[in-house]
Amino acid sequence: MTLWDLEMDKKLMIHPHDCTATCIKFFGPNYEYLLSVDGGYKPSIFITEWQTMTRIHQIYLPTQKKNQSVQSFHCAYSKKREVIILAENYRDQYSLTLWDFKLNNLSLIATNNEENQEVCLGLHLFDDSRQIDFAVAERRTVKYWRYDRDRLDLLHRIHVKEDLVDSVVSTLAQFFLFTTRQGRLFILNKEVGGGFMEE
Repeated sequence: MTLWDLEMDKKLMIHPHDCTATCIKFFGPNYEYLLSVDGGYKPSIFITEWQTMTRIHQIYLPTQKKNQSVQSFHCAYSKKREVIILAENYRDQYSLTLWDFKLNNLSLIATNNEENQEVCLGLHLFDDSRQIDFAVAERRTVKYWRYDRDRLDLLHRIHVKEDLVDSVVSTLAQFFLFTTRQGRLFILNKEVGGGFMEE
C-alpha cells in the first residue's frame, strides 16, 4: 500500500500534548510507532501506534532542572540497538537520557547532564559501532559520546571556529557531516579522534 491508497479525508485524532512538541520520530522494529515529546515544566514522552493513532505510553522524563522549562528536544533512534537517545535543551544547557525500547516497553537506562553547558543542535547515532556511539552537535563543538558499562562517557570534542547550522550522519559510510553558517561543509571520520575533510 502506498500513501496514495489512503483515504485523504479520513481524520484520526491523537490525544493533544499539554505543551509544545518540538520532536517527533518514527521508530520501532518496523517503524510502526511515533515518538513525540511534550516540553514545559513536566516533559514527557508519548508513544503512539501511528496507523491507528492509539497512544500506548506516556512517560514523564526525569526532571534535570527544577523550575526550568524544557525549550526543545532532539532525538535519535537505533533500530539495531533498540535504543532512543533524547537531548533536552534548557535555556543554556542540555541533558541526555538513554532509553531502551524492547517488547513495546520503554525504560530509562542512563542519564547525563554534566559538561553540557551549551544547546544541542543535533543528535546522531552511529549504528554500525560495537557500542552505542553517538554525536552531539553544539553551536561550535561536536562531541562524541559512548554508552558502555551502564554509563555515558564523553569520548572526544571537536571545536569549530564557525557556528554550525545543520548536521547529519551518513547511513552508508557512518561519517558525521555538518555545515556552518559561512557555507562550509565538514565531513568527520566516524572513528573517535579521526580526521576530517573540509569542502
